[in-house]
Amino acid sequence: MTRNSVKALVRSVLIVVLTIATWELRTASMPTKLQGALMLVCAVLIGDLGMKVARRLIPYGVLKRHSAAQLAIFAVVGTVYGMIAAFVIVVVWENYSTADTTVSREANALGDLEGMSRGFDVQFRRQVQEAAHTYAYQVIHEEWPAMRTGGSSERAHAALSKLWSLYTEVGKAKRGDPLYDHSIDRLGEVDDQRRIRLAQSKQGLPSLMWMMLYAGAFAAVALAYFFESPTDWFHRLVIAMLSSTLMFSIFLVVALEAPFGGGDIHVRPDAFQFVMDHMQNLEK
Repeated sequence: MTRNSVKALVRSVLIVVLTIATWELRTASMPTKLQGALMLVCAVLIGDLGMKVARRLIPYGVLKRHSAAQLAIFAVVGTVYGMIAAFVIVVVWENYSTADTTVSREANALGDLEGMSRGFDVQFRRQVQEAAHTYAYQVIHEEWPAMRTGGSSERAHAALSKLWSLYTEVGKAKRGDPLYDHSIDRLGEVDDQRRIRLAQSKQGLPSLMWMMLYAGAFAAVALAYFFESPTDWFHRLVIAMLSSTLMFSIFLVVALEAPFGGGDIHVRPDAFQFVMDHMQNLEK
């Protein structure tokens, strides 16, 4: 085995290792900025190493003779991949926006429920306010961290069950109050939105979609290897720019895929914090 063959083999092994690392970084638990930087670095290295291997295997004369056909194929692959990437980005962004809306609706319903409790007697009002405050607190401090891994909070569930018990066990006098029906509607909204929120925390893109994103990106970069270029440095620069651009689109999907994940881009419990602060201000 010649020295050049050994180099080509080592580069091929490095490409495989970096490809696996890029795939694993997709689900790694680390700061979003670091995750994105590592994915971009891996993509640039894969592109550069792949170009050197391609130059070793395919003579320059072959590239020059088939440059027109290569350009046409690259245009088709690039267009199809752009459509797939755009579709996936729109899907994850809509899921992110929907999750944010779900949280706002749940928190607003809880605030309405607590506010309407002031129309009942003092004892019942205090019980509702205490359970609503406990629910908001547990959602913020216990359930939100648990949702990063698709979990939930038993204490939050217990506080919600307490609210249901308070309203379902009241006497006939309270049931005749117009505020009672509105309160039940608001409580049902809290319960419904919580179930939706917990379901959203477990959602993710199918593995097939991820494979299409990665395979399309690698195909686009591989086709760019076959373009003729007068200078090596310019070709490597083009490959680096293409690799980083494609990987950035994949990273954008990674960052938005889990709306309740622990990264920098995630839905925050600010709506619940606002409602809880409002409850405390009214009690003063």
